[in-house]
Amino acid sequence: MRSKSKQKAMKSYKNNKTEASQKLKNQKRKTPQDIISKSLLNA
Repeated sequence: MRSKSKQKAMKSYKNNKTEASQKLKNQKRKTPQDIISKSLLNA
């Protein structure tokens, strides 16, 4: 049997993993043109 704290840790790990993968997917959608134009605006 697993302890409750270990189950909570695994749930939070899975949540963090899915959030990280979603952020990566969102970053991949940006085109190089978007990135260049944003960097020029910030400079």
